[in-house]
Amino acid sequence: MLNNLKHRLSLYTIICCLPAFLLVGFVSFIGSWNVFEESLGLIRGLGMTEINLNNYITLFKSHEFQQNLLYSLKVAFISSIFSVLLGILFSFKTKNEKLPPIFTFWGLFVIISYVAASLLIYNTFSDKGLLAKILYLVFGYEKSMNIIFNPNGIGIVLVYVLKGTPFTVLATYDLFAKINGKYYSAALNLGIRPLQYFFQVALPLAKRTIFAVWIVLFNFIFLSYEGFFFLGTSNPKSIGEMSVIFFNSPVLEQRSMAMTISALSIIFACFLSFIYILLISEKGGAADENIR
Repeated sequence: MLNNLKHRLSLYTIICCLPAFLLVGFVSFIGSWNVFEESLGLIRGLGMTEINLNNYITLFKSHEFQQNLLYSLKVAFISSIFSVLLGILFSFKTKNEKLPPIFTFWGLFVIISYVAASLLIYNTFSDKGLLAKILYLVFGYEKSMNIIFNPNGIGIVLVYVLKGTPFTVLATYDLFAKINGKYYSAALNLGIRPLQYFFQVALPLAKRTIFAVWIVLFNFIFLSYEGFFFLGTSNPKSIGEMSVIFFNSPVLEQRSMAMTISALSIIFACFLSFIYILLISEKGGAADENIR
């Protein structure tokens, strides 16, 4: 009887969510279709009806695009790595089933806007920010820290780590709490040190979940626009910024270039999403699924 109830609830949930899924899927499909059409030179309203790959060839030959692509990859990789590392260390270190009260405040950074997060980073790490004033009062340090608007993207990394770390904690905390509850005491009784336990027991059990979280963060940061726009430099730019600039250009040919960048972003996002689905699926054989 309990199984029948669960089956009915599951079916009822699917029926209730299906209209929203269909609507989102339909809008996403139409938008993606238009993006790929324009990226291939098909803009019927302007009389452009021949399919070609000129936009892709021009884009890949562009030194500016290559530079911005590498810059976006670098910032996304560093930001996602630091977010995941800090998140799993926090999740592992706090071994209780309940998150500490301080995380109630910290977790808000997941949902606040990038304007607020960027403003906080700016007011803290700029040359006239809180950190600079503390360094001046304590050590008499007056030189520019060169963190915000840095060509290497330090300020951008900080804002994405600020938002990505609590996301990692929310995704991994429950898993680490259950792993520690099952194996931590037994491992210590067997003579394993806490650091050995972390690398030899906890991480191997949670590696698929951790990698899945990293994929989500990397994909989001790489294709995002806000953090690069608020705290980045005019050169280099992210590919998201480059796409927006092309899209808003009065030159109509630039719009096709914006759609080409968007089409490449969709392909890249779909590829990472496929890897993510493999990791969380039952057929992927997630080792940490048994812990849950």
